[in-house]
Amino acid sequence: MSGYRSKKLSSRGREDRGIEITGLTIEQVELLDAMWSFDTEEDLTEWQDSLPLHLSQQVNSLIILVLLEQFDRILNTENDYSEANEVISKFTLH
Repeated sequence: MSGYRSKKLSSRGREDRGIEITGLTIEQVELLDAMWSFDTEEDLTEWQDSLPLHLSQQVNSLIILVLLEQFDRILNTENDYSEANEVISKFTLH
């Protein structure tokens, strides 16, 4: 996929808790860089509100993508899914 990039994101001082998102456009990487530079949610929201609509929508999509990647990382570190599997098995056709 030429023209596409990946972006590693990690909390300041917490490289071990980082996530990597692949398949991003250059514009999306630039938006993530800008998003990651803010210290507060209020600063991020203020910046997002100042963007044209199409970029603001792109930022919304990137926020959701970052959250989903973070949830996926957390789920991959959990080992015991016995309770979840038990609940799911009640809805599985046998």
